[in-house]
Amino acid sequence: MKDPQRRARYQQFVEAAQAPLFLNAWWLDIMAGAGLWDAAFAEKGASLTGVMPYVKHKKGRFTFLGHPPLTPYLGPWLYYPPGQKLSSRYSYHAKIVAMLTENLPRYHKALFSASPLWEDGLPLIWNGFSLAPRYTFILNPPQPTGNDAPEELLFSAYEGAIRRQINKARKALTIEQADTPDVLFHLLQHTFKRKQKALPVSEKKLHQLWRALRARDSGYLIQARHETHGVVAAMLIVTDNHYHYYLLGGNHTQWLHLGGASFLMHHAITTACRKGLPFNFEGSMYPDIARFFRSFGAEARPYIQYRRVNALLLKLVNCIK
Repeated sequence: MKDPQRRARYQQFVEAAQAPLFLNAWWLDIMAGAGLWDAAFAEKGASLTGVMPYVKHKKGRFTFLGHPPLTPYLGPWLYYPPGQKLSSRYSYHAKIVAMLTENLPRYHKALFSASPLWEDGLPLIWNGFSLAPRYTFILNPPQPTGNDAPEELLFSAYEGAIRRQINKARKALTIEQADTPDVLFHLLQHTFKRKQKALPVSEKKLHQLWRALRARDSGYLIQARHETHGVVAAMLIVTDNHYHYYLLGGNHTQWLHLGGASFLMHHAITTACRKGLPFNFEGSMYPDIARFFRSFGAEARPYIQYRRVNALLLKLVNCIK
C-alpha cells in the first residue's frame, strides 16, 4: 500500500476491528513487500466498515490476486456496530462484502482463505466466488474440573504415543527461548530438504518478521536442546487476541527420534492455555500432518477458501486440474 495516509487508515481499522494478526499492515509490508500489497475498502461516510487486503501479481497476460507467503488467512474483515441485531447483521454483512468485492482491482483470478472466525460465506457466493472448505486444527483451553489443573487435562487428552514421546523428551531435552531465528532457519533447511520442498520463507524475511513480532510482543521462538547434540528442534509461534498460531517448525533430521517437535508443541499449547486462548495448529490438509495435530486432541475446524476466475482460458485450465 503506497499511500501513507491510506495505509494509516487501514491499520487503524485493523486494530479497532481486532482483525487477525495476518491483516496488519506491518505484516503485509514484510511478507509482500512495502508498497506491493493493497486493500479494497468498504466505507460508510467517512468511516471504514470493511477491508479486503490482497497481493497483486502478473504472470504473462494474466493478473492474480492472493496471499503473500506465510500468511494463512486474509480478509474480508468487517466492523460490526455494537448491539447489532442478528437479523440486521446478515443484511449488513452481505452489503459490506458486496462493496469489498466490487472495489477489488481488475483481475483474471483471485484466490483467498478467510480466518476460521469468518463463518458466513454466502455473500461471497452471491458475488461470483466459489467456495471450498479447508481445515485447520484448533485446541481450546480445557474447562477445569475438580482438582485437575488445565495443563493436566490437556496432557490427558493426548494420544498415548504422544504422551510417551513427550515424557521421553522431558528426560533428554530442555526447552529454551531463542533471541534470533538463526537456528530455526537452519533446521527449516533440514526439514524442507527431507520433504523435498522449497523453503516457505527466506532467511532475510524471517529475520524481518521476527524483529517485528518481538517489537510488538506478538510471538515467540522456542528451541529444544540436547546436552550433547545441541538444538534438535525449533518453533515459531505467533499470537493475537484470537489464537496462538503454530507458524513454522524445524527438526534436525538425525535427531527426530528424540521427540523435540512434540515436546515443543506441548509447550506451545500449554502457553496458549495459560493465556486462555485456543491454539491454532494452522493446517493441514496432508494426512500425516493432520494425524500428528489430531494426536494432541485438537478438533478439525473448517475455514473458507474462495476463488473467482474471470478468464475463460484459466477456467478451462482449472477444469482440467
